[in-house]
Amino acid sequence: MDQQTKTAGDEDSALLSKLVQMYESAEQSTADSRELCERDRDYRNGVQWTSAEEATLKKRGQPIITIDRIGPKCDFLEGMEMQNRRDPRAYPRTPEDEEAATAATDALRYVMEDQRWDRVRSECFGSFLVEGSCGADVRVYEKRGEMCVEVLPIMWDRMFGDPHSRMRNWSDGSFKGQFVWMDLEDAVEKYPGKQDLLESTLSNETSASGNTYEDVPRVRWADPKRKRVRIVEMWTREKGKFFYSAFTKAGLLDRMESPYVDEDGESDDGFVFGSCFIDRDGNRFGVVRRWISLQDEINKRRSKALHLMSVRQTYGTPQAGDKNMIRQQLARPDGHVEMEGGAKFGEDFGIIPTGDMAAAQFQLLQEAKGEIDAVGVNAALSGNESRNMSGRALIQRSEQGMNELGPVFDNFKQFQHDVYRKVWNRIRQFWTAEKWIRVTDEEKNVKFVGLNQPLTLGMQLLDEMKSQGQQVTPEMEQQAKMDPRMQVIVGKKNAVNELDVDIIIDDVPASASLQGEQFEQLVQIAPQAASMPPQLFEALIEASSLRNKDKIIAKLKGEEDKQNPQIMQMQQQMQEMQQALQEAQMAAQDKSADMQVKQAELEIKGREIALKEAELEIKAMEAQNAAPAEIEQAKAEIQQMADQLQHERELFAKDVQIATLELQAQAKDAQHAEQGVRDAVTDAQEAAAQEAGAQQA
Repeated sequence: MDQQTKTAGDEDSALLSKLVQMYESAEQSTADSRELCERDRDYRNGVQWTSAEEATLKKRGQPIITIDRIGPKCDFLEGMEMQNRRDPRAYPRTPEDEEAATAATDALRYVMEDQRWDRVRSECFGSFLVEGSCGADVRVYEKRGEMCVEVLPIMWDRMFGDPHSRMRNWSDGSFKGQFVWMDLEDAVEKYPGKQDLLESTLSNETSASGNTYEDVPRVRWADPKRKRVRIVEMWTREKGKFFYSAFTKAGLLDRMESPYVDEDGESDDGFVFGSCFIDRDGNRFGVVRRWISLQDEINKRRSKALHLMSVRQTYGTPQAGDKNMIRQQLARPDGHVEMEGGAKFGEDFGIIPTGDMAAAQFQLLQEAKGEIDAVGVNAALSGNESRNMSGRALIQRSEQGMNELGPVFDNFKQFQHDVYRKVWNRIRQFWTAEKWIRVTDEEKNVKFVGLNQPLTLGMQLLDEMKSQGQQVTPEMEQQAKMDPRMQVIVGKKNAVNELDVDIIIDDVPASASLQGEQFEQLVQIAPQAASMPPQLFEALIEASSLRNKDKIIAKLKGEEDKQNPQIMQMQQQMQEMQQALQEAQMAAQDKSADMQVKQAELEIKGREIALKEAELEIKAMEAQNAAPAEIEQAKAEIQQMADQLQHERELFAKDVQIATLELQAQAKDAQHAEQGVRDAVTDAQEAAAQEAGAQQA
């Protein structure tokens, strides 16, 4: 037993040494990259001069000026991300999975809304732009007996990964993780039974290293003064499986094989990492890195130009007087220079002109501003273009900026997709019990969707009838609920673990500027459309990218106006009545059903006459707008239709009269039959009473 305990202890010690070495290698190999990321964050926040540069300028008397161009660009990009947010959607892989895909979409959006994913996503996007990396922790926890999915952001300066990884999501690395700083009391509460390890880490750490991965006190594994310890959480890939480890310098706090699986049932980790750009050494960086040199040029040239315009370079001889006093007077806006003795201005004393130097600095400053405004978020895209440009030129400039930013948003979209995929995998794996979720559709209407619902035989039969287009009556639904034979559980409806769908993100719609411009051009052409050949006007619309242009062309050709909407509606109603009549005929088994059929026939006949009357009115209106040569022919046709309609009215009146008599006769027969039944019941009751009295006697 002692030997086995010793062996297990050695294995834990070897594993801890390996994990610590992996973490420290990631920290040391990315030290320079993280220092640059810190600088990028400072520039984004408007801190764009180093302490050494500020000291030099103060000593020189040169003003410290910051013309921030990076901050507004980042603000615009973050605002664009907020404006163009898109929700995930599940698409079916087969036609039979359409309903399942809807349930999957509702479940996924419910989790993301519950976790306030919009705020988490924007926070990740801010780090994605500046430092070039972001992360999310997708985990599962139990709450009031239910398994809940949680999505937490990982700060860029708390995440790390395999330094040899080259993929944007670190999928080719052997490990990735994050670290957190915790008070000793909180750490002891979170990891019971590990107090000795935590205290050992705290007591053995005395030196400070002072880099990005440190807490505010800037210590390495612990802060003895505040009693805070660093805890590392790491996911490692070992022999095709993922393992989770939580450790500190002195020992392991937690270790387990991953409880998560992916869509293929393989082992999966809990972290999602994303990167904006990667250099040849595997260092991650954001779009701010590309703007640093231009921003430095703007700030330094502005400061230098202002300094040159506010100071004077002089020359002189000792006969001119005290040079320090002369310099002080020249620096003052109301200064007065007195030269001693017979000194002459221009000979014994003079000012060296430096206006050309200031002008050159100012010219280069304008070029630097133009260059930084032309990349990424340009003036046209941000709506700050002050030059007079045509609409087409503005559109091209705006599209150019969008094309440059395309890789940034596409890479961040891939990060979001990885998060959605992990969330969906957690839902499939852990949502096994019946669960009702509240969702809000595009019209902001609240609805509830049931997942893992027990499916009874009655519900299954009703769903099959609905899917086949058969009518389900309230009596059928009542029978499915009340009949004990229909309450047998035959499966689950919307069983999450059986749903097989594709998770995608809706694409951001393209700019409608080009369509708007084409529409304006068509509006300008419209006045000449009367004299333009119809084929040419239709060709212009066909060549455009206007939405619903097929409907516009059909409208021009008159294909949609061949029938009046009222007539089409009446014809549809006639078809519905005809279908109702057929159903009534099939169901007619007694006199009352025959009466309903007769009434339906009369109603259809009446609608046919009304339809013909509407057609006659339309024909009369069309005749008013016809050519004189066609009026006589139209009048003849109208008169013929009117005579035919009058004949049909007379026949219809006779049919109504005959049907009324038949219905009255059928009603009398039904009354006689009903009275006969009542009499039979009364006779039976009297006979039963007489028989009961005879037995008592």
